[in-house]
Amino acid sequence: MRWVVWFCVVLTAACVRPESVTCRDGNLCASGLVCAEGRQLCVTLEQTLACADLLEADRCTAGTLEGLCNDGLCLPGCGDGVHEDEEQCDDGNLGSHDGCSSQCYLEEPVWQEWQSGWSPRSQHSTAYMAASSRLVVFGGTDDTSPTDDHWELDLDGSQRRDIPRPSPRQRAAMAYNEGTDTVVLFGGIGPDGILGDTWVYDGTSWRQVTAQPSPPARSQAALAYAGNGRVVLFGGIGTGPVVAPAFAHLDDTWEFDGTTWTQVTSTPRPTPRRAAVLAWAPFPGAERAVLFGGVGLSSPSVGFLVQLSDQWSYAQGTGWIAVPTALPRPPSRYSAAMAFSPRRNALVLFGGGSAAQPFSDTWTFDGSTWTAVTGPVNPAGRTDATLTTFGQDVALIAGTATEGAVGDIWVFTQLGWQLGQTPGVPGVRGTHELVYDVARHVALTIGGYREPTPLVEVRAFDAALWRPSAALPTPARARAVSTYDASRERVVVFGGQTFGGQSLAQTDVLGPAGWSTLPGPQPPARLRGALAFDARTQVSVLFGGTGPNQAPLADTWTLDASGWSQRMFASSPSGQHEPALAFDDA
Repeated sequence: MRWVVWFCVVLTAACVRPESVTCRDGNLCASGLVCAEGRQLCVTLEQTLACADLLEADRCTAGTLEGLCNDGLCLPGCGDGVHEDEEQCDDGNLGSHDGCSSQCYLEEPVWQEWQSGWSPRSQHSTAYMAASSRLVVFGGTDDTSPTDDHWELDLDGSQRRDIPRPSPRQRAAMAYNEGTDTVVLFGGIGPDGILGDTWVYDGTSWRQVTAQPSPPARSQAALAYAGNGRVVLFGGIGTGPVVAPAFAHLDDTWEFDGTTWTQVTSTPRPTPRRAAVLAWAPFPGAERAVLFGGVGLSSPSVGFLVQLSDQWSYAQGTGWIAVPTALPRPPSRYSAAMAFSPRRNALVLFGGGSAAQPFSDTWTFDGSTWTAVTGPVNPAGRTDATLTTFGQDVALIAGTATEGAVGDIWVFTQLGWQLGQTPGVPGVRGTHELVYDVARHVALTIGGYREPTPLVEVRAFDAALWRPSAALPTPARARAVSTYDASRERVVVFGGQTFGGQSLAQTDVLGPAGWSTLPGPQPPARLRGALAFDARTQVSVLFGGTGPNQAPLADTWTLDASGWSQRMFASSPSGQHEPALAFDDA
């Protein structure tokens, strides 16, 4: 027996370096590492200490490791920026809607329908004012007559602006000049015929530009930003040299700098056409405007129309260049919609007309290749819609479907075609509060955590739209608790955790006069306690949560009109990290 014991010791000593550590679970850890008991892991000392003041799944840093807290250890995981074998992606955050979900699954692009406040329309004009994050919609027709409606849409919803503006029209050309932060509108068809006027909108008011020379009157022209504070106008149908009055297709090119129009006469250039799509594509190192399709004449001397599928690019100083593209590519079409998606770094093309029926297909172009995008839900096929950049995505506005003009809004996101969303939905967040404010008839989302910081943001939902509400008093926080005090018609928020991990002992209330911080003695700092309003005794009751030392709390406090008071009981629940509390009216 002695010999056997001695032999095992000798054998072990020969195989294990003196500085190695043998764990109780049999795992062997090299020098500089310690045992993670019960996990069969070897970790650094920093990994065991990094989560001391953090909660499960919090982001942590241990030396050069950026990881997530897992059972008290800082370990690699989804959201740490390292692509592991079991992950489809890992973009370094736990947010969704950015191409990689909170569970590290790839997100596919989709369409998402939003509600709109306007009546159905088509042949309207849209532009997205990036500097102020506003979508401007002007004119169009409801299938009966042109309109001069001016609508704006942002994350707070849509509104109609009754301001001095251009005359009623449809099929006008409109684009955002990002160099001057203005929207440019040209031409269209009014009640009395084709128009040739130029208007500029600065976000506050419209002004007409009357300087000469200017392009001849036209409708269904293509207009887009062209870089360096200029927009480019091409083609359309108007009053130029014609084969027959119905076929006055144009092939002239003009640039506008906000004050002056300049004709560009260089060749080659696209053949005469109307109803083409033209969009600014800021591809890195190759910024240009891209033109696709439209309707033109079969030849200069033969007057029948053909649908086009050719593609051109335009850049200042270079002019027009024909762009040969390999299959697959969109079929020939007219009156389609196209815009650049910053999130995808690609142009998005949707719909348009054909000889049979409107297209309902979606294509993306990354600067060299077209890709057809399919999803479980799609907008109805349509012509005369508009597609414009909207934040990081693109928005499809109204148009003409088989049943006539429609008034819907769709947004092309990373999640596929989805229905029923409303403008202003709060961005990605976690560990926030949601409470119903009875006095103001809205649900409030309060604070929370959005990578990489906590929030002071408050948003209100009124059963139709999400809108901004007055922000929380500082500091920004996550993991607070809240309730509605019906007796005093106020929302109560207590505690939480700041960006630096500090627990708060602060009470903020939202009443008729806005937010205020309650003075006086406060319960000890904590996060994720339980808070509810007791309608019988007319007090808010706070219980438990996690204290600054990560210990579960078991104390009870009540808040009335005079302030906080601690309540002592002969028996009460044991300490709990994330308790839940609700009032039982029965």
